[in-house]
Amino acid sequence: MADITRKYHEDLQENNWSPETEEIRKRTREQVKKEIPQHQKLENPHSPLHNLLNKQQIYAALYVSKAGSAAGLDGIPYEIWKCLDQKHKSDQQEEKPSFNVIKTLTTIINDIQIHGIDEQTEFSLGWMCPIYKKKD
Repeated sequence: MADITRKYHEDLQENNWSPETEEIRKRTREQVKKEIPQHQKLENPHSPLHNLLNKQQIYAALYVSKAGSAAGLDGIPYEIWKCLDQKHKSDQQEEKPSFNVIKTLTTIINDIQIHGIDEQTEFSLGWMCPIYKKKD
């Protein structure tokens, strides 16, 4: 079962579709886009999705992340980012030089929103690992 799932998702990533399949996919995307109400489209300049994120939003997102979750492909768990933020606060109180991880994450995420992702990187690479429960 895991091999079937892996092959399916690898095939999705490969983009080796026939011209006919690609044309069907294009028509389907266009049809789906027509079904989206205008106020929900990203082209709507008033959409909050166009707004850059601020440090408070990054902080909130980091601290609501579940502890003990599996790390991503970079191997860095959320706890590291939280620990860096706590160290920054501690160093600030002691008036020591410190690294503001929240400010850095905010800058990076907003840069990606403004400029996009460099196609030479694997930044948007994902990995899927199905986990079967006892009753599955």
